[in-house]
Amino acid sequence: MAAIDYTKKIQEGLQTLGATVPDEVIAQSMEYLDFLLAKNKKVNLTGIKDRKEAIEKHLIDSLALLPVLDRIPVVNDGTSQVRNGNGKGYNGCLMDVGSGGGLPGIPIKCARSDIKVTLVEAKAKKVRFLKEAIQKLGLKGVKAYHHFLDPECPVDFLGRYDWIVSRASLSITDFARNAILYKKENGTLILMKGPKVDDELEEAAPAIQRLGLKIDQRIRFQLPFSKAERAFVILR
Repeated sequence: MAAIDYTKKIQEGLQTLGATVPDEVIAQSMEYLDFLLAKNKKVNLTGIKDRKEAIEKHLIDSLALLPVLDRIPVVNDGTSQVRNGNGKGYNGCLMDVGSGGGLPGIPIKCARSDIKVTLVEAKAKKVRFLKEAIQKLGLKGVKAYHHFLDPECPVDFLGRYDWIVSRASLSITDFARNAILYKKENGTLILMKGPKVDDELEEAAPAIQRLGLKIDQRIRFQLPFSKAERAFVILR
């Protein structure tokens, strides 16, 4: 399939999820995805090796986060700011926890130059890849760190982030317990989960309550082609 057909297919898939991005964002995201799949032949970065499957289950799945970010205000100096229709950003900060091969953080950065992105990953080989990808794509305002998300993370992470995102890499309880240290007072924790999210939320409910958090939203959706079930869990 020609690259232009992929662009059209991705646009169609994103539109079903309420997301739209310029074609140049898709081109840059595809450059990243192809780099990921090429490196994956030498270093285990992702279990998905098929390009067509990766486009949906990595790229589209990650960019599905865009409408969610657009609806969550960033609070700066006590003033709420939301993204507006003229394309101007609001300079929010996002931490991608357990970023792995850079998902969702790198596609989000490709789409949203106004967001500062921190990629936190525990495996050194994946962090090396992330730094290579950032350099290859010429991305600014994004850094990769070799850390677990725990109190040993650099102190300048504390209380800094508007959004902290985890894409199926941590349990809800473990994520909430550690991520709460790094969000701003009015920041938001976002988990990207699969179809069994209700069972996990029920198990995590006591811990969420003890941490002073609440389930703000639970957004279910299906990926556009495979119809695989996904969910966003938003804790505030």
